[in-house]
Amino acid sequence: MINLFSRRKKKKQKSMYHLMREHYGAHYDTAVIDENAVLYETRDGASITDSPYAIFLKLVSDDNYHHLKHIWVLKKDHEEALLNVPEEYRQRITVVQRDTLEYVDAMLTSKYVITNSTFQTFFVKRPDQIYINTWHGTPLKLMGFDIPGAIYNAQNVMRNFLMTDYLLSPNAHTTDIFKRAYKLNDVYEGTIIEHGYPRIDLTLNAPKSELQAKLSTFGIVLDETKKTLLYTPTWRGKAVGNAQNTIEQTVQEVEQLTVKFSNEYNILIKAHPFAYKHLKDDERLAGRLISDYLDANELLSIVDVLVTDYSSIFFDFLVTDKPIIFYVWDKEVYSAERGMYLELETLPGPTAESLTDLLELLVDVEQSVAPYQANYRLMKEKMVNYDNGQVTEDYLDIMFNDKERLDVKQLSLKTDKKKLLIYPGGMRKNGITTSFLNLMDNINYEQYDVTVLADEPKGAEVRFNYGRLNKHVRCLYRTGSSIWSVEEAEDNRRLIHREFDSDEKVVYPERAYRRDVNRLLGNLTFDTAIDFSGYSLFWAKNILGAQADRYLIFLHSDIYADAHREVNGKMPMYRGLRNLFDYYYKFDKMINVSPMSMEVNREKLNEYIRNDQMTYAVNTINIQAILGQTPEETADVYESEDSAKIIVKNKQKSLKNGGELVFYKNFECLKQQQGEIRYFDLDANVTSIATFTHQDITYDKVIVDGLALGWLASEELINETPIFIESIEDYRAIGTVTRNLNYSLWKNVRQNKGQDEKVAYLRDFKGTYLTLSKVAKTSNGRYYLASYLGQEIGWTSIRPLTRIHELSRWSPLWAYFNKKSKELDKRLGIGFSKKIEDLQIYVMLNTSDANLTLWNLPNGVTNSKLITESVAQYEGEVLEAYERITTNKGSFVGLKLDGEKIGYVEETYLTIMPEEKALQLIEAKQQTSLNEKEELNETIGLPEVDLVGSEVDGIDSDYYNIVTMGRLSPEKNQASLIKGFALFNEKYPKSRLYLLGQGQLASELIDLVKELNMESKVFLLGHLDKPFEFVKLNDVFTLTSFYEGQPMVLLEAMTLGVPLITTDIPANRNIVGEEEYGLYINGFEPEDIENGLERIYLNQKVFKTFDYEQYNQEAIASFYELLS
Repeated sequence: MINLFSRRKKKKQKSMYHLMREHYGAHYDTAVIDENAVLYETRDGASITDSPYAIFLKLVSDDNYHHLKHIWVLKKDHEEALLNVPEEYRQRITVVQRDTLEYVDAMLTSKYVITNSTFQTFFVKRPDQIYINTWHGTPLKLMGFDIPGAIYNAQNVMRNFLMTDYLLSPNAHTTDIFKRAYKLNDVYEGTIIEHGYPRIDLTLNAPKSELQAKLSTFGIVLDETKKTLLYTPTWRGKAVGNAQNTIEQTVQEVEQLTVKFSNEYNILIKAHPFAYKHLKDDERLAGRLISDYLDANELLSIVDVLVTDYSSIFFDFLVTDKPIIFYVWDKEVYSAERGMYLELETLPGPTAESLTDLLELLVDVEQSVAPYQANYRLMKEKMVNYDNGQVTEDYLDIMFNDKERLDVKQLSLKTDKKKLLIYPGGMRKNGITTSFLNLMDNINYEQYDVTVLADEPKGAEVRFNYGRLNKHVRCLYRTGSSIWSVEEAEDNRRLIHREFDSDEKVVYPERAYRRDVNRLLGNLTFDTAIDFSGYSLFWAKNILGAQADRYLIFLHSDIYADAHREVNGKMPMYRGLRNLFDYYYKFDKMINVSPMSMEVNREKLNEYIRNDQMTYAVNTINIQAILGQTPEETADVYESEDSAKIIVKNKQKSLKNGGELVFYKNFECLKQQQGEIRYFDLDANVTSIATFTHQDITYDKVIVDGLALGWLASEELINETPIFIESIEDYRAIGTVTRNLNYSLWKNVRQNKGQDEKVAYLRDFKGTYLTLSKVAKTSNGRYYLASYLGQEIGWTSIRPLTRIHELSRWSPLWAYFNKKSKELDKRLGIGFSKKIEDLQIYVMLNTSDANLTLWNLPNGVTNSKLITESVAQYEGEVLEAYERITTNKGSFVGLKLDGEKIGYVEETYLTIMPEEKALQLIEAKQQTSLNEKEELNETIGLPEVDLVGSEVDGIDSDYYNIVTMGRLSPEKNQASLIKGFALFNEKYPKSRLYLLGQGQLASELIDLVKELNMESKVFLLGHLDKPFEFVKLNDVFTLTSFYEGQPMVLLEAMTLGVPLITTDIPANRNIVGEEEYGLYINGFEPEDIENGLERIYLNQKVFKTFDYEQYNQEAIASFYELLS
């Protein structure tokens, strides 16, 4: 029988990228390489330019290379790029469209693959291929891991660099950046050739007549009676989508240059590729915007003056000996956001910090650049010292002819250091992360090179921990998706789901895993690959997929017990760990963290392991961090000499008032209050790219109507994006107010232009029906003109409304909704305000007036109530008045005390205070309230309240203070600890218990603390920024776990000299010994813990001092033994 109601699951169609990956993986090992094929890709297939183009021209024009086949990768609809190629060579080119299966085949079968950027994340160089990366410029801006806070953004660049056979460098400066900023030192197996740029040969050798003809093809006709000025603004921003923010500015700058200098110069602009696509159809730049398909270096050959900012093109232009002027209108912001390798004072030309300055410098270029000739000469000697017009030929001798060429500088970076690959785990705040970070801080980097392979860091917690990682470590994160064939993907699925007999080990697709890990690691090879986490089959497969001589996996606990641990009746780790057990046999050694845990794991895992696999190495500790000897890390913020800070954030804003405004072009002018007055209308388009605080005054770096004008006092701006009205039409509908109740009703359609008037809050109309008579379509969505019971009340955004019913003029539903509205009005007592005004003043209450009352909401609006508590408590307090709301009952002002809202009072009961006096009183109050205990708590980073919601007073030495630290999870037995402490506290009430850490049992433990009424005695503090400083202040450290691998927290407490009271389990006994550093609890029940706490409380024994230096030396030595 056919089931008519059954639904066949529709098979999801694979994307082209998915098909490309599968095709690449399926043919990777078998595709035949064409020894004569050369594949070129410039900027992801966007053009035929740059150094790959220079190499192509040399090869295609030389009979010695006539046998070569030339394959150029181009994006779809980019065939116009061929116009940049001399016509006689176009027939020698085979074009493959990027992101097609033909493209994948060309990638697989070409002997030579050449790019000036990076290949996609599925690419991994085959053993018989030759990969040449020319890169695309001498870096002026910080690159790779030199960028402050850079953790992930260099991944595809770094893995591409690592797999190259030849990496071309134009100078020693760039070579140093390759080695350091992309961490190629010690492991890079290819050759860096430092010998100038092939593309600069184009600048020195381009025939002028051919170039002019090519320009004409692209719509540029030069007046040969004039000089040529080229403007080359760089890319500003972290994502390509941000290009739109600077389009109007670029157009305005070019137009101003044209108006001023078109009689003397051909004005041209070469935009950054990310910006070009937004500019190419702008008619205002017609005849001046250089096509993205035209080679920039050829263009430089006819340029007389170069105007640029941070574009590395100026380095190439040095070979012409012609003037360079730097337009750096945002130098402070750019330094803060990105940073530069060179000081502006060393640049080979003058700098202009405003468009006015730039125009003045161009009036007499020769005079402007004269003082910079020494800089020019030095920069030329440093950056283009190899470039003589013949470097491409020298490169080809080495890369295509295998000539020795001792006169060409070639660098090999691989050293004899032992190469380690490590997967560290998820890098969340837990014991494994601490152990890993400690190990990385204790390794001898003179003997070992360490690469981490992990997931992309996501979330503040994980990124914070990666930020703590030793800077010697090279991090490579998973990028892109796996390159498996269909069959290999199926084998991987079967493996994950264990769809095979227990002895069917052949299902393991080892070749697929090896290929994919080579992709991630850029074909690196290692002496030892280590799964430090030991909890993930996925990552165990990746570690086993690496090219290494030895494979190790850590077992940090009783791993069999972890697999079978129940949480809420389920075993969440069983499936993953059970699958992992099946592949333990592939590891050379299994590293336990103590001899006791080794014996436990040996016994429980005996059916999965060989006896000779089992060994142990105890964890190292970070002595400096525990003892507080680690230097403080500074925030990643640009700071000037007076500690003014820049916060880089691109945001649309509005002028508060039109008219004359004062702009400061740089910090110096701002500090000296030397500004330029400019006039702008209220509706001017304002973009703020950063804020800067100096002497308690905040300024915005602004672009107004496309002109970069400098720093403007923030008080002149409204911190919101302008809203543009597209249309207003009549409308008939009913809408219900149910959400976003703090949204406002506006007198007119909101536009964020400084003249918007608030009428009421939508909270006054919660649950009611509003009649909507007009609709305004705006850049911020729809706004409706609303009425309530026939009274027009203002314009509302669509966001607070649900169930909008459009009705015809004669619909009977009008009567229905009118009736319902009257019923709701009577039941809810709807009241609403007439006007709302924002305030920013300081006041005091006239508390002596008997008629003074405090309201939760202004009297007269829905749900307003008198606050019954006495207003006398606010006598003498300085209050912040933040809004005035006018109702039919009067004018009421909203008040805050210490940032907390306290309610509304009628305006007549307020006394306005001078701001200066108010701030002095507030500061005095804050100073008085600080005592030594609060200062100590602030230093440690204690929260004001704990996870339970209890106020945290901090450590009181009058109490007996007990602390524990670790994940809140079943094996830690914290519930019994809290119960046992409650019993102990009955006998010794001057005692407190602190639990540091987070975890799955947090809510359960919070409920337990409340159930036992221990909120004032037991504190769940979560994660602290400085946990060791807090632990040190306690009288005893306790650990009540059922089992542990190696409890790092005990070692840390011992290093701090804090006595221990722990459960008597093998891992703890391995550390505490025969009660040398603390005492044992005989059992796991609350009564056992109570007895243990009483025992340590009454203890008179002096414990042994822990020699943490000797421990660490022995610990790292045991780790090194495993690597030999």
